[in-house]
Amino acid sequence: TDLFRKARAQGAATGYVHAFGGDTDPLEGGLGGAKAFPVDVALGTVDALEWSAASRGSLVPLFHAWNNDFAVAPVGGEDALANMQDHRPVGIIRTFAHLGGDFSAEAWVRAIRQGHTYLSSGPVVEFRVNGQIPGGSVSLPAAGGEVTIEGEVSTLTPLRKALIYRDGKI
Repeated sequence: TDLFRKARAQGAATGYVHAFGGDTDPLEGGLGGAKAFPVDVALGTVDALEWSAASRGSLVPLFHAWNNDFAVAPVGGEDALANMQDHRPVGIIRTFAHLGGDFSAEAWVRAIRQGHTYLSSGPVVEFRVNGQIPGGSVSLPAAGGEVTIEGEVSTLTPLRKALIYRDGKI
């Protein structure tokens, strides 16, 4: 937590990398190397959580954070593994950040801190929910409401459909 605070004071984005593995909730078997993640999220000292493998375990704490209204940006990352038994192409899990027109390192850090990111091991997409880019906020009344999802895939083919969310169903 102290290191995150010091890094943020210098303008850095902070986060946990290679934090969790496996396909189940890390709380069921120990938090591994990221035991302080829930505390750092609650204290507001962590900006991002990395997903670096095709396992679901890293995503569970991220979903827990989001479901409790904590803003944690999803980021993707890789190791360059030099052994033959565990070889993955570098860049298979990527972070995409909404930078607007400012293609600078500062804009990249700002996008992570503001949650304007998504991660993917698939296509490049651009999407909005009720006009909000990733990191934005959409609130619905207790009775439910309509959510409009717009997106484009890397082929730049528009995918515009209005979806209605009521009683827990789309």
